[in-house]
Amino acid sequence: MSQKTLEARLDALETQVKKLQQEVKEKDKQIKLLNDIEAIKRLQCAYGYYLEPWMSQEIVDLFPGATIYQPPLSKALIRDRKASAATSGRGERPLPSSSTR
Repeated sequence: MSQKTLEARLDALETQVKKLQQEVKEKDKQIKLLNDIEAIKRLQCAYGYYLEPWMSQEIVDLFPGATIYQPPLSKALIRDRKASAATSGRGERPLPSSSTR
């Protein structure tokens, strides 16, 4: 074979390799996307499973990296909560009297 023929074949092979590398990258992206979709579906199923009987701790455990934001309480809000707890009997209901039965 002549030098020009070998160079032409080499160029064709290099072009084909680049094309195949691009296809592999695209397939990797597709696989990652499909894996992400499946992970979301599993999370949704687990969330629904735990939500049905209201298994709150298990729901929280589904999101291990999440943090719960708790804003700081103002002094006025704390004072109002203490006042309402003192006047309402801390949420307890009074027992019914025997005359109302």
